[in-house]
Amino acid sequence: MEMTTPDYLKDLRRRAEAVSSREVEQDIERMSVVEIQGPVHELRTHQIELELQNEELRKAQEELVVVRDELASLFDRAPVGYLSLNEKGTILKANLTISEMLGVDRALLVKQPFSAFIVPDDQDIYYLHRKTLLESREKQTCELRLHHAETGSQWVRIVCLCAEDPDGGGIRLRATVSDISELKEAEQQRKAIESQMHEAQKLESLGVMAGGIAHDFNNLLMAVLGNVDLALDDLSPVSPARESMELVRTAAKRAAELSRQMLIYSGRGSFIKQPIDLNEVVVEMTHLLESVISKKIVLKFNLARGLPAIEADATEIRQVVLNLITNASEAIDQDAGTITLTTVVSGYNGGSLTGDHAAKGSAEGKYIRLDVTDSGCGMAEETRQKIFDPFFTTKFTGRGLGLAAVHGIVRGHNGLLQVTSTIGRGTTFTVLFPSSPLPVMKTPLDEPGDGIPGRVGVVLVADDERTVRTLMETTLARAGFEVLTARDGQEAVDLFREEQHRIDVVLLDLTMPHLSGVDAFHQIRQISTDVPVLLASGYNEEKVKENFTDDHRPTRYIRKPCRPIVLVRIVQSVMK
Repeated sequence: MEMTTPDYLKDLRRRAEAVSSREVEQDIERMSVVEIQGPVHELRTHQIELELQNEELRKAQEELVVVRDELASLFDRAPVGYLSLNEKGTILKANLTISEMLGVDRALLVKQPFSAFIVPDDQDIYYLHRKTLLESREKQTCELRLHHAETGSQWVRIVCLCAEDPDGGGIRLRATVSDISELKEAEQQRKAIESQMHEAQKLESLGVMAGGIAHDFNNLLMAVLGNVDLALDDLSPVSPARESMELVRTAAKRAAELSRQMLIYSGRGSFIKQPIDLNEVVVEMTHLLESVISKKIVLKFNLARGLPAIEADATEIRQVVLNLITNASEAIDQDAGTITLTTVVSGYNGGSLTGDHAAKGSAEGKYIRLDVTDSGCGMAEETRQKIFDPFFTTKFTGRGLGLAAVHGIVRGHNGLLQVTSTIGRGTTFTVLFPSSPLPVMKTPLDEPGDGIPGRVGVVLVADDERTVRTLMETTLARAGFEVLTARDGQEAVDLFREEQHRIDVVLLDLTMPHLSGVDAFHQIRQISTDVPVLLASGYNEEKVKENFTDDHRPTRYIRKPCRPIVLVRIVQSVMK
């Protein structure tokens, strides 16, 4: 069948529309693929970025956990305690360090007042610290003692700051607590050493002063006693002046004894040392010791057997024991009590003693210890620091050198002296004397200088004190000696150089101007090695000997003050 033109055109149009539709669809399909691939790619890109971000977040979270754990560990295990308090001082947070410092579980610290863990005597320090902090809002520091549940108190330093609570809970106090117990102990040791140094310097100064005064006293007393003896020799036995002169001599002897105690206190006294048994000295004094204490006091002895000897002056050791017992009796006063005297072998390692007063320069080794313990009232630290001062007393007036003499005797014997005391519980004086390897001497040393009566010659006397020089000249002249005098060491050397051929004995004072007795001796020895030289001094012979060697020292020592007859006998004894 033939189509008409319109029909043909319609058919072509339908075919064209169909072709166009398919192409369009194909175009749409092609366009959809392109358009979809773009967003998909973007989505995939975003997905990768999200995964990377998630990984970073995961790592950041892990790092935060690590940091949190580290901070928590640092907070809990810090070398100092950490506290967070409110304005009233209640504990809000605490680390393990402060928990251990207090000996209390951390959970039990929270909501407790911090003041509950402070030693009561130091709580006022804390309250003032907190008040100042809240008023000034500036960092504050204080030192006080905290109470540990088991070990007692410990010193701490608290540094505190103010901060606002971020949660709106008001003011928070942030505090660090540092243990300074060792620092405080070191500070106390330093103060103790400084106190000992101050005490030693004070006693040394007093000793130098006492020694100087005693030396001058000895010169004056030698002139007084010597001239009194000469005057008594000239007076008739029935002279009314004899009684007055005897009173002068008695008073001068007492003054000489005081001067001797001053020298002992200064460590320059003269001792006659020999090996003695300390127990024997104590036992021999039993009756005397019992007589000087109250009848209400019981005297107990705890003496170790077989003590080694000590090299000491027995007379001075008796003085030490007597003074310590007398002091202990006065501490007990009129009350009933006990005094215990103990002897024992003890060691000394060269360190410092608590409350020591005479340990300077003492060597390590074996010592014989003497303890005198009383049940008296004890003494405060302020009193203990003064008990060795001359004439110091807790009574109405001072009565003498007492314990000051004890100090000098112990020091002169290279010993140690320790004092411990507690108020209401008594006092213990501990004296340590170096042990001697020598056997005990049963008999005292003989007094030197009996001499050969009637022996005379030429004597050179050198002394800067005119009264002493005149006394010696008069005394020796009366005994038949020819006397040459010099006013100082240099004059003595010059005079000896001129008259050495006829001088038999030289007598030198230890302390003289221009040239001391020691220097004058050495120069005279350069001129003559065999002339007898006597050295006169009120000081300790052992101290004087330190200026000489064993093979180059004076022939004899004369202790001032000495009586005229003793002087004559000593001079006669050295004449050749």
